[in-house]
Amino acid sequence: MTNIRIDHNLKFKTATLGCFLRLPLDKKTLALANILACMQSNASKSFPGINIQARTFSNLYNASLQIFPEVFGNQIVVFYTINFVEPREILDPDYNYQIVMDAFFKVVKKTIL
Repeated sequence: MTNIRIDHNLKFKTATLGCFLRLPLDKKTLALANILACMQSNASKSFPGINIQARTFSNLYNASLQIFPEVFGNQIVVFYTINFVEPREILDPDYNYQIVMDAFFKVVKKTIL
């Protein structure tokens, strides 16, 4: 099931995009979720090194990527979020929501493991 919610608010100069994955809680998935979060925070198939991935998000006007798992009852929820400057605030025609989303989902969908 997909839940999508967009909250428009012109008061802020930054935006947040998030993706949340639920996994069953057991010792194996808890360990794997922690390893996955650590690995994806540093590299992915599209950005195969710490410096490459860091530079990619830095070039998106210092976008900040966070990946962390949390236990909720009998589930693990892996939170993927990116905070970035609203494209409407930047006078760069090549900087837009699609560029930010593409970089974000390259990390989420294309793990290096």
